[in-house]
Parts: sequence; structure tokens; C-alpha cells
Amino acid sequence: MFQAAVDGETVIPRIVSFYLGRAAKLVAECEKMGHRSNDVSAASASSGDEMDLGSPLPLQAVETSLTELSVSPEPSASMSSAGSSSQGTSAFPPPASQPTQLGPHGIRFDFNQGARVVLPPREKGQWRVRLRDLDTGNILFQSDVKGAFVSSAKRFYVRFGVDVWELDDAGNATSVLSHEYDCRGKNVLIQFPIGTLGDIMAWYPYAARFGEVRGCTLTCTMSALIIPLLKDAYPAIRFVTHEQVAEEHLAEQAYASYSLGLFFDDVDNIWQPTDFRHVGLHRTAGYILGVDPTEEAPRIGIPDEGRPIADRYVCIATQS
Repeated sequence: MFQAAVDGETVIPRIVSFYLGRAAKLVAECEKMGHRSNDVSAASASSGDEMDLGSPLPLQAVETSLTELSVSPEPSASMSSAGSSSQGTSAFPPPASQPTQLGPHGIRFDFNQGARVVLPPREKGQWRVRLRDLDTGNILFQSDVKGAFVSSAKRFYVRFGVDVWELDDAGNATSVLSHEYDCRGKNVLIQFPIGTLGDIMAWYPYAARFGEVRGCTLTCTMSALIIPLLKDAYPAIRFVTHEQVAEEHLAEQAYASYSLGLFFDDVDNIWQPTDFRHVGLHRTAGYILGVDPTEEAPRIGIPDEGRPIADRYVCIATQS
């Protein structure tokens, strides 16, 4: 075996020892955190439990991830760059409690924070449900159940396919629903955190690009202080506050919804396909929404009132 020597010492064993030590430390940290990717139990609609299943392959140019079958937490203040005022509370308005799209036989589905499917309980026979990634052709999840609430593990943009069959007692399958994600002409909600200005300015062009590329009816929710800066420059997009989402029941009208933020503790890449520190603070919004991550400055709708000072002057900002 080839070994390099420096000053009479063998280098390779030292390198191997170093990385083995780091690997052992990583394993210990994972066990301490209680991370278990396979600890999932099947759930039925009658029990009220949620079966959070399915993990799409990440978008191009992002890191590979194993299929995850774990319950996904709501994004908290510790996960987002600008979360809520108290630790552990959600930084974004929650999705509707039930999927918003009505299918045949009482089936409901939508794409609010991932693909979600509700299958009502059956007395005879079973349902067969399948989630697919339409861009990769991969089957993400499939199961035969009496009734269930199925939810994908990933909350960022994936072009999902949802298929449901009826199974009789003999095991014969009859297709009752086959839906491919298509938000053209449908209501989509993109949510921004409050309490920050620069992040919103960096992310907003990607939300606007999503609306243009997908052809959806786009609503963006953000701080009331920022809306006046963007509203007039983007007349095709509706701007609302977090409070309006609840007051006007906008979550119950959304075909799909996505949350933009810096998810520091998202080790399982539930809310973002890749760590924002790998792709850039601003470009992470492009990856979350599945659009071209090329930079673009936002259009600002501020009226030009001329120079405040006639002579030459310099502006110095005391904050970032």
C-alpha cells in the first residue's frame, strides 16, 4: 500500500485517524439529537394521526438526500432568519387544516406545504395512494390503507403527482384520481417572514418569477411596512399581511403555498432543498420555489420626489 512520509512520519494513518474521529463525533451528536429517519408509524384518518411520508429527490445542483419518513415540524423562530417574537412558535401562517382541493369519493388533496392527501375511512376494500415526482419519474410513496392523511416530508417546490385507486376485497384496483401538479390560474400563497427588510428585498424577485413562470394567481404575505415598497411595481400580484391570511381565510383558498426563510436547523432539508449557506442567502429562495436562481433586483415603487439637497452630498447608513 502506498504511503507518503513527511519528516519520517507516515501521513495516511494520521489522516484516516482524523476523519474516523470526526465521523465518530458526528454519530454521537446524531444519537444525542435523537435523529431517527425510520421511526414512522402508519396512521389512519379515523385515528386522527398524520402520516407524513415521501421525500422527493432534490432539484438539480443541490445535495442528494435519502427518502425521509418523519413528521416535519413547523418552521419556528429558531429556524427562520426573521421568525416570530417567541421561541418555538411558527414564523408563518399555518396551512388550512384540511387539503383545499376536492376530488371524487370525498378525497381531498392540495400542495400547501408539500403534497397532502386525505382519504376518508372505508368499511369495505382499501385505498391505494401514490405520490410521484413528475420531473424525476420517481415514486416517492405508495401504500394501501383504509383511510389516511398522507403528507410529503418536503415542503419546498416539487412537481408532485397524486394517484389514488380503490381496491376491492379481491385486490382489484380501479383508478379514481390521477392529478399532476399544475398551478396555472390557481391561487398560490408565498409567505415571507416579518421583522426584516434586506432578506425580503433579496427573495422577492424569485416569488415574482414563480408567478410569471407558473402562470398562477399569486398572493404574497409579508409585513405591512414593506408592502408599499412593492405593491405598485407588481400590479399583477396581491400583497397581504399575515393577519389578513387568517381574517380572509386565504389559506383555505390556496392550491399551493411555500414559505421563504433561512432555516438554520433544517438538517433534514424539509423546508429548503439545500442549505442556504451552500447556494447563497438570496438564491436559496430560487431553489425553494424551483425557479432560475439568477439574481435580479426588485422593482421598487417609490415616487421620485427629486433631490432633497441641491448640493452634492453623501449618505452614510448606520444600520444594515
